[in-house]
Amino acid sequence: MFIMKSVFIGGGGSRIFFEGPDCPLHAKMFCHKVSGIEVFLREPESVSSLLGSSLACDSVRKFSEVSIHAPFFNIAYGDDDETEKMLSDLREVYMSLGARRIVFHPADVPDFSILSGRGMNVLIENMDFRKDRFQTWQEFRKILDAHDFGLCLDVAHAESISSSNLSGFVSELGDRIGELHVSHLVGGAHMPLHVLKGDRIENFKFLSGIDKPLVIENGDRDMGLIEKEVEFLKGF
Repeated sequence: MFIMKSVFIGGGGSRIFFEGPDCPLHAKMFCHKVSGIEVFLREPESVSSLLGSSLACDSVRKFSEVSIHAPFFNIAYGDDDETEKMLSDLREVYMSLGARRIVFHPADVPDFSILSGRGMNVLIENMDFRKDRFQTWQEFRKILDAHDFGLCLDVAHAESISSSNLSGFVSELGDRIGELHVSHLVGGAHMPLHVLKGDRIENFKFLSGIDKPLVIENGDRDMGLIEKEVEFLKGF
């Protein structure tokens, strides 16, 4: 059965389309080429910047579907007023953009219950070899059994542990996947799949049968490189 791929622009490259004075033009040029955009809000300041810019919000709304990546740099989500303000602001962004999902890094959230009941579709992302927790499908089974969240499967993170870990996420937790972050890791850098050489590409062949949003994760802001990855994933 042929599956029409749902490909999103994400990662640092997504900032082309909501940062800077030319973002509306870039969004208008590109929005028809992809299924949507994941708004990559790396640091807390990105949230307030987006809320304060009607230009940026209007650019994002040009895309037919939106998801959000919550801040993970210089932040810890705890039981405090600062976290409440951040989660309130994130929900405002979520509602304003009509987002369908929001992704959090688990290491930044000591108590997952603070993400419940926020009126947002929360996904938790698996981590890579540089972390000492939240790497394996077995760990995520426990998290997802205890909380009504979905999984953001970062295929590069999972494969950096082992190819069997990646296949385990798909076979054991496939019904909880809300979206996939798609790239491969070189050291700690996310690189597009279309430049991958050799047998390693076989680890990602399962993507041909996945009927979930595929979010381009590499951080390069080169529109030509992003477009090549879009076409590669659509035909994968």
